[in-house]
Amino acid sequence: SIRPFAVVPFLKELCETFKGYAWGYEQRLVLDCQSVDLQISTDRTLLERVLVNLIKNAFEASTSPTDTVVL
Repeated sequence: SIRPFAVVPFLKELCETFKGYAWGYEQRLVLDCQSVDLQISTDRTLLERVLVNLIKNAFEASTSPTDTVVL
């Protein structure tokens, strides 16, 4: 369901989820967010699915074991 929520805490939570995954690839996932009060209204579950797939693709497509994925 579409509801408003704060983006930064959502992204921080997502980054925490990927710590073990990134470590398995010897890469880093870094959150680079300038706005601390950003709010959006969307389906949080669907957004999370999209971002999870994009992050996994970024790790898997990386050619260097020391690459950093920036979110």
